[in-house]
Amino acid sequence: MTDKKTCVGLFDFDGTLARGDSALPFALFTLRKHPRALIEMPWLASLVTPYGMGLVSKKRIKNALLKLLRQVPPGDRDRLVEDFHREVLQPRYLQSGLERVQWHRQQGHLLILATASVDTYMERVRQQLGFDVLVATRTTLEPVPTIVGANCWGEEKVRRLQQLSNFADIDWDRSWAYSDHLSDRPIMQLCGHRLATTPTRALHRYARQQGWPIVDWS
Repeated sequence: MTDKKTCVGLFDFDGTLARGDSALPFALFTLRKHPRALIEMPWLASLVTPYGMGLVSKKRIKNALLKLLRQVPPGDRDRLVEDFHREVLQPRYLQSGLERVQWHRQQGHLLILATASVDTYMERVRQQLGFDVLVATRTTLEPVPTIVGANCWGEEKVRRLQQLSNFADIDWDRSWAYSDHLSDRPIMQLCGHRLATTPTRALHRYARQQGWPIVDWS
């Protein structure tokens, strides 16, 4: 990154700029467009119950979901991502969130999208919404679709932000953070301005305790 904008608009994605989660919808969309990916389902299904019990990590379940792409010809993957964005994600965008992104753009702020979702499709979101930087769970599709490094969740988002070349040039006290989930408390505490956007009960309770503004973007 070469821009050294001193103020940041830092946004979570799932539940913040778009309704609901995106990982499962991407898996279901992949299965619908490429039914042969059903061959991967027994392994994925075997992880669902342990995941619900907290015995399987978020990274492991995401890896299982990502492996559905093994059954998608490499030449068809870009089209799959484009269609997923257009047919599934775009209709879920929250207008109030998009307006806030536009406000930061008008202020000349650096726009950062920080999400636990995989970069496989989040890069398309970054381009569509005009964010300068994407911080997401990294993946590689060759030779086998898999996650690279840690799941970009909780404290890992802060670690990833600290790796940005201009991290020290940003005035974090003047920057803004937006999220719907308590797991994003670390990145929200990084910024001087924090908004709990259509928050979960846990974040709503915490935001009230801390005196953070709470807004409804639904």
